[in-house]
Amino acid sequence: KDLKELYVIVGTSNKLREAFDSLLNRIIANRKENLFLIKQRDELMPLLMNGQVSVNYHLANKNNVVNTLFRAKLLTLYKIGLNMSENLKLWDIIDSFVSGDWGNEEESPEAPCCVSCIRGADIVPICNSDFDNIPIRYISNRSFTTHCLQEGDIIIEKSGGSPTQSTGRVVYVSKELLAAKHDIVCSNFCVAFRVKPEWNSFYIYYYLRNVYNAGVFFNF
Repeated sequence: KDLKELYVIVGTSNKLREAFDSLLNRIIANRKENLFLIKQRDELMPLLMNGQVSVNYHLANKNNVVNTLFRAKLLTLYKIGLNMSENLKLWDIIDSFVSGDWGNEEESPEAPCCVSCIRGADIVPICNSDFDNIPIRYISNRSFTTHCLQEGDIIIEKSGGSPTQSTGRVVYVSKELLAAKHDIVCSNFCVAFRVKPEWNSFYIYYYLRNVYNAGVFFNF
């Protein structure tokens, strides 16, 4: 709930009022800063993706489009850990792959584990925080152990494209998705991967989404 929808009982004591006002002012200031950072992130992310700006530990150029203070905050937020000017391949940052399993429609002794299975058709709704239509499937105990996804995993669609829509759409396995659906796998038409610890998977997700939106995957 938004704070403005909540009722708050305020006593008549001046000290209590002062303490409450101080707390409220800090909440308002934090909220304004969060909105500012979100706006800055959304404006700067495309520039980071195409190399127009970079984020590094030196933070030396004060005339850069990103001011020194915000570059420090951005570095903290994304924990990039490496200079973005380095030429790295996607393979260099991937720690492991997790293959998909479509499983069975009904529970059976061979497939007793209930999971939510993410298909290519679920990618856009999930990106819009709509988790309602992800199908329920049943998989084996072994598959449950090796195929279940965790927070920070990135699912990428590997087949099912068309002349007007390439494959390569991505979706991020978020805390909210796991809270809503618990045990999650991807279908056989997708594959998931985990990035190495020094990389922020949410940053990589945004990078791949930007690459997809630019139409790069039509070349593959």
